[in-house]
Amino acid sequence: MEKMRRFNLIRKKINSIDRKVVNLLEKRMSLARKLGRIKKESGEDIEDTAYEREHLDELAQKSSLRPIFLRGIFNEIFSESKKTQRWS
Repeated sequence: MEKMRRFNLIRKKINSIDRKVVNLLEKRMSLARKLGRIKKESGEDIEDTAYEREHLDELAQKSSLRPIFLRGIFNEIFSESKKTQRWS
């Protein structure tokens, strides 16, 4: 019974973290829309692969997560951010 209680407690904590991640992604996309408008007004390109690479390298260096895992996640985030910027 104690194991099941601990299991459920850990699962609840994971679910809470997942909700926070989604909330942060929503905030990030909102900022991406604003950035997209600014880039369009100033004539800047939406895509900035040098920034993406530098930012990802910095994140990977400061994290205990596997770089390939972070790269996969952030490639998706960057891709969606660029789509959001183009549509803004």
